Amino acid sequence: MSPLTLRLLLLACLAILPWAQSNQYWLHVFSVALIGVILALGLQLLVGMAGILSLGQGAFYGVGAYAAAILAANWRLPFLICVLCGGVIAAAASLLLIPIVRLKGSSLAVATLGFSIIAHLVMLNEDWLTGGSIGLMDIPRPTLLGFDVGGERPFYYV
Repeated sequence: MSPLTLRLLLLACLAILPWAQSNQYWLHVFSVALIGVILALGLQLLVGMAGILSLGQGAFYGVGAYAAAILAANWRLPFLICVLCGGVIAAAASLLLIPIVRLKGSSLAVATLGFSIIAHLVMLNEDWLTGGSIGLMDIPRPTLLGFDVGGERPFYYV
């Protein structure tokens, strides 16, 4: 079997999974697992192809997620704009690491780990911005082109 056929078969299995699995809990687990796959692919790109050992990519995921959630909860912007702005804000936050990229080896890993710890502490302790350890409340259900994608099955496809 060719690699393209295997990929298409995997894609078809992932596409029919929400219809084959009716348990909402497992759909949520699959959605979160696929988000983890996206994060792992980013790490593979960074470590495997670029050869840079970074331990701070989770901080950018958190910055983008919190930015999108804050825009949705406080400013009531549409879902798609919040996601795009979250990505742009996470990319802008990556500019803070420009001086760190010149480091080599374990120094780079420790510096990016430090950035990740700082981002975690800000997210955990700045109640006025992130809701602290409780988190953000009253985030509206996402809608995409007028369709509610807040349930487990529609959000799986998002």
